[in-house]
Amino acid sequence: MSIPLLREQVIEVLDPSSSIPLKDKISILQTFDSTLKEPVTIEQSREILSIAPLGLFYYGFSVEDENLINVLCEIISKILGPFNYRDINSNENKSFLLEGLTHYNPQIRLLSIQQVNSETFMHVITTLSFQDTKPAQKASELLYKITLTHQDAIFSPTACSIIKQLLRVSETVKFRIYDLVIKVASSSNHAFELCESTGLLHEFISELQSNDLLVKMNAIELLNEIAATPSGIIFLERAKLVDDMSAILDNEDEDDVVVCLVKCSIIKFIGNLGENKDVPFQQLSNQYGILNRLETCLDSKNDQILVI
Repeated sequence: MSIPLLREQVIEVLDPSSSIPLKDKISILQTFDSTLKEPVTIEQSREILSIAPLGLFYYGFSVEDENLINVLCEIISKILGPFNYRDINSNENKSFLLEGLTHYNPQIRLLSIQQVNSETFMHVITTLSFQDTKPAQKASELLYKITLTHQDAIFSPTACSIIKQLLRVSETVKFRIYDLVIKVASSSNHAFELCESTGLLHEFISELQSNDLLVKMNAIELLNEIAATPSGIIFLERAKLVDDMSAILDNEDEDDVVVCLVKCSIIKFIGNLGENKDVPFQQLSNQYGILNRLETCLDSKNDQILVI
């Protein structure tokens, strides 16, 4: 099928008064989508939009069919790909963008987030490194809310690359990011798997081996959040963290202030695990000798450890 003829069919398919059966509409749009080889140039996009205005593509969302919505999202994403955020936020597209950001359908929302993602979303991520705490915290809250419904947004290659660069800015920024990553990872099994696949969780785990006492204790404190989910426990076991952390209780050099403080953090962490009804604590205790090790700690001569 020639490109001009295909585009004529696409315009007919998008026409609100079209009588073409839904199955055929989807087939024609899928064929058209396959002709749009990424990256689409801005010249190609402008040519398409001069023939078929953006509103026609968005009108297709009025039909509640998953296959139709998916292919329309794919096509719109490719067409708008070459444009910058200023163009996307133009009067012509702004109403579609706002409607998409509040739409009930996750694919349509993701389409709109990806459009914003080109510029604004990256600025939100970099705000995590802002010196003033308030805007950084607001950025973290916004990113968390976005990832609850659109987890792929924060785990895109570009977003992850920026986040990993921000980890090198300062200790404060680093743990601000770890806090966000762990909250996201704790939100669902899928989110946890995405965090793990990007290597961001392993970046955090490396902090537990830090020689810096404050860094190590902050890392243990953040683990309390991740351990509250079934996928978090799986990760802790997979990374051998339950075993490693339990073994710290065996260290008898309690005159060493570092050993003492880390031991106290571990005991608090284990206490939170035992208190959480979603955690199979008895199974973990049997496997890693947790309760036996805690009983040994009761013989400590260190008052701080006994109080904890």
